[in-house]
Parts: sequence; structure tokens; C-alpha cells
Amino acid sequence: MMKNFIGKMMTALLISAGIAVPTVAKAAAWDGGDWPKQVEGRVIEYLIITANYESPRDLAAAIQEATRNPILLLPSADAENPTLYLILPDGKDPAPVDPDQFSAYISSLNPKRIIIIGDDTIVPREYRVAIDKKYEVIDFASRSWFVNAVSAANLFNSEKIKKNFEEKRAAAKTEAAEKKTAAEEQ
Repeated sequence: MMKNFIGKMMTALLISAGIAVPTVAKAAAWDGGDWPKQVEGRVIEYLIITANYESPRDLAAAIQEATRNPILLLPSADAENPTLYLILPDGKDPAPVDPDQFSAYISSLNPKRIIIIGDDTIVPREYRVAIDKKYEVIDFASRSWFVNAVSAANLFNSEKIKKNFEEKRAAAKTEAAEKKTAAEEQ
């Protein structure tokens, strides 16, 4: 009888330890450590890829605000630092990504679909061909940013994307006009 009781207690202890261990390990992945670990275990519906130019970056941010999907921000063509950045929707600082690991990094994130914002002048061909063919790629490549914003709003069935993008563009134009006026006054 005592052996049976101890056996049941040990089994219960092992089962509870087995259940608790994965929970603790999963919690550790979300502790603010490395960014790839933060997305580990999450299903990424869309990975947004664009370059660090004003309009593409604003559209990517508007999509991210509406959908909570990560952005992989490429450097602009004239950038001194060729580092890529992963921007998660949690508001933390962007995490640097080694440009030589672009394809491997996308594979590690394993998104269901990839959205590319911009044509070949924004997202160069070398990045496009480095994306594994197993991913569905949605390309917003119109030269009209309004058309790209409408396309994104239609894809996600969210007018919020177009509205947020237009607000960001208006704010940027106002800021540029204020800087110009301030420079002329000096």
C-alpha cells in the first residue's frame, strides 16, 4: 500500500514538473532578451519588409499599428550603416539584424506571408531574390503611395491603415514646412 502511494505521489510530482517546465521555459523566451526569442513560438501572419524611406516606413508603421505584425526595415540606398532592423509591435527599440543573414533570419521568423512595400528602387532585387520561394509574397510596388495604402487597407479590410498613413504623411509635411520656415528665419 505504501509503495502504491509513493508511486502515485512520484507520478503526480513528475507530471506536474513536466507541465511546469515548458511553462517556465516559454516565459523565459518573453523576458525582453534577444528579439528572435521573443517571436519564438508565435505565429507571424505577415512580415512587412521595406526600406528606411519616409513613405514606405510610414505605410509599414500604419500596417503594423492595425495588424500587430513585425517590420523588417532595410537600410536606404545611401545609408552609411547597412544594418537591417526588426521592429516588433511591442514598442521596444528596433533590434539590429546582420544583412548577411537576411534569408536565414526570415526563415527563422517563418511568417505565413511577406509584404514588400516599394518597388525595386525601395527594396532592391537582391533582397527580393533572397526570400525563399515557399513564402507567399504580396508586393505593394506602385509609385503612388496612396494606391499602396489603399491596397493595404483592402488586403486587411481596415480603413484605419489608409487613415493612419495619410495622418503620418500630413504630419511629416507639416514638420518639413516648419523646419523650412525656421531655417529661412535664421
